[in-house]
Parts: sequence; structure tokens; C-alpha cells
Amino acid sequence: MDNKRIAVYGAESLGTIIGAFLSKAGLDVTLIDVWQENVDTLNTKGAHVVGTTDITVPVKASTPDDIDGKFDIIFLLTKQVFNDSVVPKIKSILNEDGTLVSLQNGVPESIF
Repeated sequence: MDNKRIAVYGAESLGTIIGAFLSKAGLDVTLIDVWQENVDTLNTKGAHVVGTTDITVPVKASTPDDIDGKFDIIFLLTKQVFNDSVVPKIKSILNEDGTLVSLQNGVPESIF
């Protein structure tokens, strides 16, 4: 895993926690979020995780439009209702032999 490039696509609460712990373990992780203010805060202040622990971890964050290169593993944590815009972007940044791990929440209303 040390040489794998990892993205956490959807850096809200759970995505930020996952990204923080992967970064803390020394892995090459980029948190991706559409909210520029969140990206800026993560880059300047790090990811602050509070609960059974209280840690702040320096992380790298980017918006989808500013992603540089491709990733070996992408953890997907966006809501499924955004798949129409998220999936094409993921296809463009996931290595051909890469792995997509879906940890999405929410059920699309269209299936009901």
C-alpha cells in the first residue's frame, strides 16, 4: 500500500475521518471535495477528528477540477444522487487497473 496513490472522494465527515487516518498512517492520500472552503481549511488546518480520539492530521485536499494525475484506489463517499456528475470524473482519475471502493450513503429516490 505504501506506493499506492489514494483518493477519498467526498471529504465531508466520514470521508475526512477516513482520509485523516490513512494520512496519519503515512499513505499518499488526497481528499476531494466540491466545497472550496472545506478544501482550503483541510489544506491549511488539517483534518480535526473528535470522538473517541481528538487529533488533527495534516492532509492534502483538492476540488475535482484541480486534481493532478490518477489514483490507484478511490474511496467514494458522495451521496448516490450525485453519481451522474461524480462517476464520469472518477473514470477520468482512476488508473485503468485501479480499485473503486464505494462507501456511499443515501438511496437514490428514482429507485422507489
